[in-house]
Amino acid sequence: MSDFVKNEIRPEIQQSERLFNVNIIRSCDNLADEKVTIGMSSKNYYVLSINGKDISTKPTNIVDYNNRLGLDLDKNTFIEIVNATPQYDFSIPIPTSESRSYKQLEELYNKQRILKMYAFVFAETARFEDAFNSLDKIFKSQCSIDWHDFDALVHNWSNMSRFVIKNGLLEASQFKNGSLVAPITTKQTQKFVSELEEGQNIDYSKSVPFVNYDYERCGQAGN
Repeated sequence: MSDFVKNEIRPEIQQSERLFNVNIIRSCDNLADEKVTIGMSSKNYYVLSINGKDISTKPTNIVDYNNRLGLDLDKNTFIEIVNATPQYDFSIPIPTSESRSYKQLEELYNKQRILKMYAFVFAETARFEDAFNSLDKIFKSQCSIDWHDFDALVHNWSNMSRFVIKNGLLEASQFKNGSLVAPITTKQTQKFVSELEEGQNIDYSKSVPFVNYDYERCGQAGN
């Protein structure tokens, strides 16, 4: 998975909008192969469609997921979500909170959970070295981490990209589409957070602070 993100997804970034597909094929003994297709934007790695169904156009209410939605990131949960994806038609609008039924709330939750997993596995890992390293670690072990550990990271891509470009920190191995940089390296993240803590005047998302990642303890006793 890590080689695929590094070699196939990251280089796709460009200033013009183009949809490119990521095919996930489940192949198991005694079961027919199952394919899930994720449509992503070349401009920012946004997930725009799932199995050919557009989720970027209102009013699906799927993309605007509540940040309270928790998600364990691990290999088994990823496989579970891939298996569950074909059950849902992602183009069907779900009513707003005032009018939706409990059954519709459950459906929305499950669809948003699926989207959140694909967004992390294929988009956030392309954008951030820290997310990439975490995915590589958990897919090679029995570790499980919490999406919320990366809350601050994933909400600061544009801010961190501007910081990297403004301060001349761009590396030859990084991709750039004008205003966005991929991947933001661990060293660049550390410098960004360090200068925030020093009180420097830097734009950042004020929702949550940066925290340590649970995946750093993978392989240690009890994990």
